[in-house]
Amino acid sequence: MGRLSSGGAQFVIIESDPIYSESDLDRICTRHDIATSHRNALKKVLEEAGQVYLDQMQLSGRPTQTIRLRQDLRKGLCLLSELIELVPDMHSAGPAGVDSAHASALREGDRHVKSKATSSLGLLADAPSTLSYLRDVYEAALESAARGARGAPERARTLDRWRSPVIEFYTRTLGRSWMDTGTEHDGERFIRDCLAVLEDGAAQAEQDERATEATG
Repeated sequence: MGRLSSGGAQFVIIESDPIYSESDLDRICTRHDIATSHRNALKKVLEEAGQVYLDQMQLSGRPTQTIRLRQDLRKGLCLLSELIELVPDMHSAGPAGVDSAHASALREGDRHVKSKATSSLGLLADAPSTLSYLRDVYEAALESAARGARGAPERARTLDRWRSPVIEFYTRTLGRSWMDTGTEHDGERFIRDCLAVLEDGAAQAEQDERATEATG
């Protein structure tokens, strides 16, 4: 979903369902004696870190899937680059010539679409910055997909990236000590219970994907 503002474009992906259900949170809070006053902070940390984890693990999928993904991203990047070159700057289009005619045609198309639109629309003048932003997103996505193709090393990096904010919540928000003794302790048990929800979800998603491919 695109969200336009005066400063340019921002894109956010809105998930229909949270990663951690209320029963998941209840179980974690009960097992680790987390007060109700810290529940919302815990949920925020787990949802944000969890989405990063699941996205990165998705990019570390099977080789054939990763190759196809990178091909699609490159295709999108090429198309965006072409669009950026084709869309004129509506703020500075000249009074005559092809650019002016192009801008006039787009403005007329914009009026036509707006007259039939039932939802909010962005500004046509923001199109170049919107496309540039989306191109940057595709470039970063392609880089992420390339990292994901490294397999086990990238999965280990993803796990470390997920652990960092969860450990910070445990030590700073909850004010509990982190005893890195090389053996399981209260903090590691907390990590394990939080991670189990993600691992179960990732396993179910992979199972559903394989079933879809088998019937496709």
